[in-house]
Amino acid sequence: GLGGIGALDEAQRATPHLYAGMSLWPIDPLASAALFREGLRRAEQLGIGWALPVYLQALVSATFDSGDWDACITHYDTARVLLLDMGDLDELSMEALVGVARFFRNELPATRDSLARMLASMARPQARIGGEIYVRWLEALVAAHDGHRRDAAELLIGAGEVCEAVDV
Repeated sequence: GLGGIGALDEAQRATPHLYAGMSLWPIDPLASAALFREGLRRAEQLGIGWALPVYLQALVSATFDSGDWDACITHYDTARVLLLDMGDLDELSMEALVGVARFFRNELPATRDSLARMLASMARPQARIGGEIYVRWLEALVAAHDGHRRDAAELLIGAGEVCEAVDV
């Protein structure tokens, strides 16, 4: 009813940090991450449960972009627990970014496990593949590391073609 709409409006007004952080993200991921952290703190304080994984996912990306890979992985691990509890763990872009961070930290077994899990998830009917370009990037890094440079190049070209197709 109308009470639900009012509650949603109140929740959106209580979490302006998400939108402010998203607008800063491309130009200053550090400032963006700070806004996301403040928004996460406020959402926890106000008991706005739906906002917690949203802020954590935003923090994964912003901290990845800012080069703070430890924080990126920590936020992912926390978001993963929440999303598992909510039964909504199909956000591949978040796991792929963490996979890239782990790859560059030379954590190859964890990277390979994560990549295998994402590829299996993408192969399911009705899978969400919004993070496909990130998964392909990670797949290309692993292929190049394993000496399969031609495969890596084809994966990156394919990711580029996906970006072109969706005008990114």
